[in-house]
Amino acid sequence: MKKHILLLFAALALLCVLSACFPEPEFEPEPKEEAPEPYYCIVRLLGDDSDTIGISIGGGDYNKQPNRALTNEMAQAFHDFFEVVFVSNGVIARTTWNVGDTPELRGVRGKRDGDPAVNYATVRQPANNSVGSAVLFAGSKADKTLLAVGSLTSANGDGDTTFISNNTTEVIFTVTALTAGTGYTGLTSSFWTNYSGDIGAAGTAFYNYTVNGDANGIFIHYVDKKKFPCYRLRSASETPTTTTGSYTFRIMSGDFTTLYAGNNGAIVLAANADSYNYEVRQPRYILADGYYQTSSIFPPAVKQGGTATELALMTNNTSGMYFINPVTFTFNNANSPEGSIFALTFEIFVNNLTRAPTTLAGSTDAGPVKWRLSTGIGTKWLDLDNGREGEGGAILLGSGDTATFTTRLNAHNWQ
Repeated sequence: MKKHILLLFAALALLCVLSACFPEPEFEPEPKEEAPEPYYCIVRLLGDDSDTIGISIGGGDYNKQPNRALTNEMAQAFHDFFEVVFVSNGVIARTTWNVGDTPELRGVRGKRDGDPAVNYATVRQPANNSVGSAVLFAGSKADKTLLAVGSLTSANGDGDTTFISNNTTEVIFTVTALTAGTGYTGLTSSFWTNYSGDIGAAGTAFYNYTVNGDANGIFIHYVDKKKFPCYRLRSASETPTTTTGSYTFRIMSGDFTTLYAGNNGAIVLAANADSYNYEVRQPRYILADGYYQTSSIFPPAVKQGGTATELALMTNNTSGMYFINPVTFTFNNANSPEGSIFALTFEIFVNNLTRAPTTLAGSTDAGPVKWRLSTGIGTKWLDLDNGREGEGGAILLGSGDTATFTTRLNAHNWQ
């Protein structure tokens, strides 16, 4: 089965490459888009006397979604590492594996001899000792970027339920991809501000500049005029000089916040003082072969107030136990020059369900995986997110009145 799955992934990757190099003729009709099928992960559980299990990674139809920093397609293309955690009545069972590996999972409460059957339908922390929680994380092995989450939706042994008993040999997780990214309107973007009102779509202000009839976003270099959504922050000449913002992660199926985040949620902040990292950088976008373009039009160095203000970024995820969605920010542009820009990107380090190791005696479990919840994957998280296509994750922000931006852009808008 694994051979067929690997061949399927290879065929999909080849199809993507060919599609990029050789677009379909214009006269061919576009395929009809349908809702994505669920993405399944089947895990076979080990009993006390078993020594063989298998893993089957299946998939449905990954139809095109709006291209963003995190997408359904990206989750399918880059996931190659998995972690499954079961928690019930203080009993913790965990396993990790790579694509193509055969995982081993022992010590799940309910599976052990003498245990009562345990219901693992929920992904939140167990409410009492008679139930359990089970969560699958899928992502990139290289940097442990979290790309998808999954819940247990079926367990065999005593009928097709979510109860695990001594008779259970196989459980099925239904997995959904994370989505996030900037956009050209408050409704389509993961990032919002309170520039012109309460934080949210209505309070988000953009700098827009028309090039060839396209008024969405601005260009930062005068040569190729690539457009990026640019969020406006209050400048030193405005009162107040502070602007608040938020970045919301979503999933393809269901509500990410109510299902996985918040108090007693499945996503636990890593247990150290460095549970997050943010980067305030000179805006850049990739050209080719490791070469990047930065701004030739706007001052790129922006000081976001004093040190205390910089450390106040992401205030809702710097302490405590659980990941809070959305991620919030505070910007102070009192010391920023008019018409300046900068790029912001961040990563939050989290664990699946618990910080604790497994409770199985003699377990070789190395402890919980330190995953990163971020605006992008690999080095692309430092590249500008253009709100349309590509894999960049950095948010472009600007400080100054519209006239200052327009004057700078007009000076470089030759055809």
